[in-house]
Amino acid sequence: MKLSDIMPRLDALPTRTSVALVDLQAPHFVARPPGGGWSIAQVFEHLCVTNSAYLDHTIPDGIKRASQSRRGPRHWRPSLIGGLLIASIREGSSRRLPAPAPFQVGDTVRPQVVQAFLASLPSLKAYLRALEGVDQRTSVASPIARWVRMNVGDACVILVEHAHRHLAQVERIRRALEG
Repeated sequence: MKLSDIMPRLDALPTRTSVALVDLQAPHFVARPPGGGWSIAQVFEHLCVTNSAYLDHTIPDGIKRASQSRRGPRHWRPSLIGGLLIASIREGSSRRLPAPAPFQVGDTVRPQVVQAFLASLPSLKAYLRALEGVDQRTSVASPIARWVRMNVGDACVILVEHAHRHLAQVERIRRALEG
């Protein structure tokens, strides 16, 4: 898979978000599902927090280093850690992963949380484009633990797959609340 192959999945996120939230009643946006877990609002807050951690430092730092690399352009191939993480957070994965502590969210959600999530997507798209023609396998540290290494291409794919996984969660929560 090329890194550019992820672009259609990124481009699908705004539409999928709209469809998942169309005609959603305000009380359902903040209600927790009957079986427990995050509300829809909290899921979007989690997406915002996670995107910010990657988009504010991890990915731009990786792109800067990739553009300065003497290796020249290299196409993305998942690193061991990145590949494992991508496989485990992909929508449909049977693995239930608790959010790492820095990505946990409380009851307080920022105003306009859905718009904040959607506003982060153009930056990710710009970063994916910036990776064209550079070393997409440049190593970066995870925003969770500096000793966990992946490549900058992995970081971009993680955000796209993570968003799709949580939009599926939003769809499940909505069905449970409206059930």
